[in-house]
Amino acid sequence: MATPILFDGFSALTSGMNSGTSPSLIKPDQVAAARDFTFRGAFAHTRPPFSNLVLTFEDSTTESRFSGNFQGYSPYAAEMGEPGFIVSVSGRLFRIQIGQS
Repeated sequence: MATPILFDGFSALTSGMNSGTSPSLIKPDQVAAARDFTFRGAFAHTRPPFSNLVLTFEDSTTESRFSGNFQGYSPYAAEMGEPGFIVSVSGRLFRIQIGQS
């Protein structure tokens, strides 16, 4: 007698990840743990990779000060001009505009 072939899987993961509950107790449309995945649209996809962007600076002084420990960032919505990010590097604040040359 042939060994039966067993299939396992899921059709959708609408409830995403739940690592705070025992895997035997989570819903059928959840996973217990996932690393570098996103569940938007109810299906598991790997997260997109990071992109390295080339920065251009107004002058060499600004470029030399943009080094050290990265401390955080925040989106910046300008009332006039282009939006971008405010970045803190070693206690200094910098405004980064995306797509400017």
